[in-house]
Amino acid sequence: MSLLETLLKTEKKHELGVCIPEHIREKQEEVNRETRKAIELEKRTEIIPGKTIGSFRVTGLYDVGKDFVLTGKVERGRLEKKMKSELQGKNFSLKQIEVKGLPVKLLNSGERGTIYVDKNLIGLKTGDLLEFWQ
Repeated sequence: MSLLETLLKTEKKHELGVCIPEHIREKQEEVNRETRKAIELEKRTEIIPGKTIGSFRVTGLYDVGKDFVLTGKVERGRLEKKMKSELQGKNFSLKQIEVKGLPVKLLNSGERGTIYVDKNLIGLKTGDLLEFWQ
Protein backbone atom coordinates (compact mmCIF):
# COMPACT_ATOMS: atom_id res chain seq x y z
CA MET A 1 0.00 0.00 0.00
CA SER A 2 1.40 3.36 -0.97
CA LEU A 3 1.66 6.34 1.31
CA LEU A 4 -1.17 8.11 -0.53
CA GLU A 5 -3.47 5.10 -0.16
CA THR A 6 -2.67 4.95 3.55
CA LEU A 7 -3.52 8.63 4.02
CA LEU A 8 -6.77 8.36 2.08
CA LYS A 9 -7.88 5.21 3.84
CA THR A 10 -10.85 5.91 6.11
CA GLU A 11 -11.27 3.92 9.23
CA LYS A 12 -14.36 3.45 11.25
CA LYS A 13 -14.35 5.81 14.20
CA HIS A 14 -15.24 4.42 17.58
CA GLU A 15 -17.95 6.25 19.44
CA LEU A 16 -17.07 7.29 22.91
CA GLY A 17 -19.74 7.07 25.56
CA VAL A 18 -20.65 10.10 27.61
CA CYS A 19 -19.31 9.99 31.12
CA ILE A 20 -21.79 11.46 33.61
CA PRO A 21 -20.50 11.90 37.16
CA GLU A 22 -22.51 10.04 39.80
CA HIS A 23 -23.64 13.22 41.64
CA ILE A 24 -25.05 14.63 38.38
CA ARG A 25 -26.77 11.33 37.53
CA GLU A 26 -28.48 11.33 40.95
CA LYS A 27 -29.66 14.92 40.41
CA GLN A 28 -31.05 14.00 36.97
CA GLU A 29 -32.94 11.07 38.46
CA GLU A 30 -34.39 13.35 41.16
CA VAL A 31 -35.55 15.87 38.53
CA ASN A 32 -37.10 13.04 36.50
CA ARG A 33 -38.98 11.79 39.59
CA GLU A 34 -40.27 15.32 40.33
CA THR A 35 -41.35 15.75 36.71
CA ARG A 36 -43.21 12.43 36.70
CA LYS A 37 -44.87 13.41 39.99
CA ALA A 38 -45.98 16.78 38.55
CA ILE A 39 -47.37 15.10 35.43
CA GLU A 40 -49.29 12.63 37.58
CA LEU A 41 -50.75 15.48 39.66
CA GLU A 42 -51.77 17.29 36.49
CA LYS A 43 -53.54 14.19 35.16
CA ARG A 44 -55.61 13.98 38.35
CA THR A 45 -56.68 17.62 38.08
CA GLU A 46 -60.10 18.37 36.69
CA ILE A 47 -60.31 21.41 34.43
CA ILE A 48 -63.67 23.13 34.01
CA PRO A 49 -64.16 23.34 30.21
CA GLY A 50 -65.06 26.76 28.84
CA LYS A 51 -64.61 28.38 32.23
CA THR A 52 -60.99 28.00 33.31
CA ILE A 53 -58.60 30.73 32.18
CA GLY A 54 -55.69 30.05 34.53
CA SER A 55 -54.45 27.26 36.79
CA PHE A 56 -52.16 28.04 39.74
CA ARG A 57 -50.27 25.29 41.64
CA VAL A 58 -49.76 26.36 45.29
CA THR A 59 -46.24 25.74 46.61
CA GLY A 60 -46.42 27.96 49.69
CA LEU A 61 -49.20 29.32 51.89
CA TYR A 62 -48.73 32.23 54.31
CA ASP A 63 -51.13 34.08 56.59
CA VAL A 64 -50.47 37.84 56.51
CA GLY A 65 -53.10 39.82 58.37
CA LYS A 66 -56.34 39.94 56.41
CA ASP A 67 -55.13 37.91 53.40
CA PHE A 68 -53.50 34.63 52.47
CA VAL A 69 -50.36 34.92 50.40
CA LEU A 70 -49.87 32.01 48.02
CA THR A 71 -46.65 31.29 46.18
CA GLY A 72 -46.60 28.98 43.21
CA LYS A 73 -46.56 28.54 39.47
CA VAL A 74 -49.11 29.14 36.73
CA GLU A 75 -49.51 25.74 35.09
CA ARG A 76 -51.97 26.73 32.36
CA GLY A 77 -53.28 29.95 30.89
CA ARG A 78 -52.78 33.23 32.71
CA LEU A 79 -53.74 34.97 35.95
CA GLU A 80 -54.91 38.56 36.18
CA LYS A 81 -56.03 40.71 39.07
CA LYS A 82 -59.70 40.33 40.11
CA MET A 83 -60.07 36.85 38.57
CA LYS A 84 -62.34 34.52 40.52
CA SER A 85 -61.98 31.00 41.86
CA GLU A 86 -63.79 28.58 44.13
CA LEU A 87 -62.62 26.28 46.92
CA GLN A 88 -65.00 23.99 48.79
CA GLY A 89 -68.02 26.01 47.70
CA LYS A 90 -66.54 29.39 48.70
CA ASN A 91 -65.89 31.95 45.98
CA PHE A 92 -62.91 34.26 46.25
CA SER A 93 -61.01 36.67 44.03
CA LEU A 94 -57.41 37.42 43.21
CA LYS A 95 -56.50 40.66 45.01
CA GLN A 96 -52.89 41.18 43.96
CA ILE A 97 -50.12 39.51 41.92
CA GLU A 98 -46.40 39.91 42.58
CA VAL A 99 -43.17 38.63 41.10
CA LYS A 100 -40.09 38.92 43.33
CA GLY A 101 -41.94 41.38 45.58
CA LEU A 102 -43.01 43.74 42.78
CA PRO A 103 -46.66 44.09 41.70
CA VAL A 104 -47.45 42.91 38.16
CA LYS A 105 -50.61 42.92 36.02
CA LEU A 106 -50.57 39.25 35.06
CA LEU A 107 -48.75 35.93 35.27
CA ASN A 108 -48.49 33.71 32.18
CA SER A 109 -48.22 29.95 31.96
CA GLY A 110 -44.93 28.66 33.38
CA GLU A 111 -44.23 31.77 35.46
CA ARG A 112 -43.78 31.69 39.22
CA GLY A 113 -45.21 34.35 41.45
CA THR A 114 -47.10 35.35 44.56
CA ILE A 115 -50.84 35.97 44.72
CA TYR A 116 -52.99 37.49 47.47
CA VAL A 117 -56.44 36.01 48.15
CA ASP A 118 -59.14 36.26 50.83
CA LYS A 119 -58.36 34.72 54.19
CA ASN A 120 -61.59 32.73 54.45
CA LEU A 121 -60.17 29.76 52.53
CA ILE A 122 -60.30 26.84 54.92
CA GLY A 123 -58.78 23.62 53.62
CA LEU A 124 -56.30 25.23 51.24
CA LYS A 125 -52.93 23.48 51.29
CA THR A 126 -49.69 23.29 49.35
CA GLY A 127 -49.94 21.20 46.20
CA ASP A 128 -53.51 22.34 45.48
CA LEU A 129 -54.32 23.49 41.96
CA LEU A 130 -56.57 26.55 41.90
CA GLU A 131 -58.60 27.26 38.74
CA PHE A 132 -59.29 30.93 37.97
CA TRP A 133 -61.76 32.57 35.57
CA GLN A 134 -63.01 36.10 34.78
